[in-house]
Amino acid sequence: MSPPLELREITVRFGGLTALDGVSLTVEESSIAGLIGPNGAGKTTLFDSIAGIVTPVSGRVRLFGTDVTDWPPYRRARLGVGRTFQRLELFGSMTVLENLVMAAESRGSGAGLITDLLALPPTVEGRARAEAKARETLEALGITDYERSLASDLPLGVSRLVELGRALCTDPKLLLLDEPSSGLRGDESRRLADTLRQLRGDGISILVVEHDMSFVLGLCSQVTVLDFGRLLAEGPPDAIRVNPTVQAAYLGDEIEAPAPKRARKAPAKRKAPTKKKAPAKKVSARKATRARAPRG
Repeated sequence: MSPPLELREITVRFGGLTALDGVSLTVEESSIAGLIGPNGAGKTTLFDSIAGIVTPVSGRVRLFGTDVTDWPPYRRARLGVGRTFQRLELFGSMTVLENLVMAAESRGSGAGLITDLLALPPTVEGRARAEAKARETLEALGITDYERSLASDLPLGVSRLVELGRALCTDPKLLLLDEPSSGLRGDESRRLADTLRQLRGDGISILVVEHDMSFVLGLCSQVTVLDFGRLLAEGPPDAIRVNPTVQAAYLGDEIEAPAPKRARKAPAKRKAPTKKKAPAKKVSARKATRARAPRG
C-alpha cells in the first residue's frame, strides 16, 4: 500500500528566493512524523506545497499513491487531508460548537441548494450528525466546557485545541499540524500528545511542525530537519538528538548540552600611588619687584 504522503525533490521559488531546494519526505501509514528547523527554514512552505496552496517549480507530491502536484487545495482535502495553521484561522464570531459543526458538515453529502434552503430532512439529519461529531470531538479534546463560547473569547491554548478539533471533524486520513502545542500549558501539551497518539492508533497519519523539541522528540517516530530550504537530516528522534550537524545548525543548547561556564574576571590592577607635588614657595611682593627690576 502506498504511504499517505510522498514528496520527491520538491523545489519552490519566490522570485529569486529558493524557499525549498529538492526536499524529499515520506510519512508512513499510521505514524507521527516531525518537521523541525529554524525560522525561515521552509517548513510552512512545505506544508503549503502538500496542501496545494503553493505549486512547486519541480518535484512531485503524492497523496495516498495519487500524484496531486497539479491539484487545487479542495481536491486534495477531499482525499482526506486536514490541516491546522500556525496563525489561528477560527471564525471568531461563531461559537466553538458552530466552528466544529461547520467543519463536519463540509464532509457531508451536499444534498443541494433547495434542500438546504428549505431545511428538508436530509439537511436536518446531516446537521444532527455534524453536531454529534462535533460534541464527540470536543469531549475527546477535553474542552466541552467551551462549547457555547465565542471563538474570539478563548484563551490561546484552548483556541489551538478548537482548531485541531475542527480539522478532526473533517475525518482526515492525513493530518498536518503547524505548531499545535504553541500556547499550551505543560499539562495541555501532554494531553494533546496523548490525543495524537490515540489518533495514530485509529489509523490517522500525522505530520507535525513544532518548535518545542521535547514535544516533537517525545511524540514522533521520524523527524526531518530543514535548514535554509534544504534537507539537513532525517531519522528517529534519538539519532536527531545527538546529530552534531543538527545541534550546530539549530538545536544548540536545547538538547542535553551543558550550560556554558562564565569566565572569571581577572582581578583589577591596583594603581600605583601618585606622588604629591611639593607646594610652590611663596615669594614676597618686594622680592618679586627686585627680581624684575633691571640692573642699572
